[in-house]
Amino acid sequence: MKWIQAGIEMDFEPKNGMPVSRLIPRGYESYAKIFQPIFRDHAVKDESETFEDCRDVYEKDTHQLEIDVKKKFTYKSLAKKYNIPYTPEISDDSFIRYFGGSLARYIVFSDEGNLDKEIVGLLHGVLQRFTKGKCYFYYDRISSLGEERLYYGTLKELKTLIKKTGCSPTYWWSEDRTWIVGMDYDVEFSLLGGSQKLVDALMKIKSVEIMEVENSTIIHKDHLY
Repeated sequence: MKWIQAGIEMDFEPKNGMPVSRLIPRGYESYAKIFQPIFRDHAVKDESETFEDCRDVYEKDTHQLEIDVKKKFTYKSLAKKYNIPYTPEISDDSFIRYFGGSLARYIVFSDEGNLDKEIVGLLHGVLQRFTKGKCYFYYDRISSLGEERLYYGTLKELKTLIKKTGCSPTYWWSEDRTWIVGMDYDVEFSLLGGSQKLVDALMKIKSVEIMEVENSTIIHKDHLY
């Protein structure tokens, strides 16, 4: 992990937002922000109703989500619906702000710090073409796993590892360091650094929402450390 710790930016002003370089080391030819899917809770009929509106109800009874995993929102489509700027800074906080500080109940974001399994599979299909040798899979102590671990194996073993641990790694990268994928424990997106050809190949995956960014790009305006 020393090469990652040496390559990421620790000295930045939180109020100015979180740059790609906070999570992914400098020096890659290209970078990408990979968005997680957004789901709809079909049990909620009123799309204007927020969690704050129903605080008393939630304190008395836990709401059971009724999610249709086959029907998903993209950040782009939801941003268009509410006239929210679709920029690299967009995140769940963008929509929370829109609804006055409390998210609309019908919107369900993916788990923070844990990459969607379908996305993992699609990334694997592309990354395999750009991978020589084995890979490292690192979990930090504040990941969903709850302890620090480092695994070494083939990229094909990633799915088995996620099934075993119950969550995706904080970082995973090829042993020659030609690419790296990283995800912070409390954000709902992941970041990738690699060659331009790799990012171009990822951008062709139509079922995954990916935005090409630069190392200095602010990708979470409201995230504070």
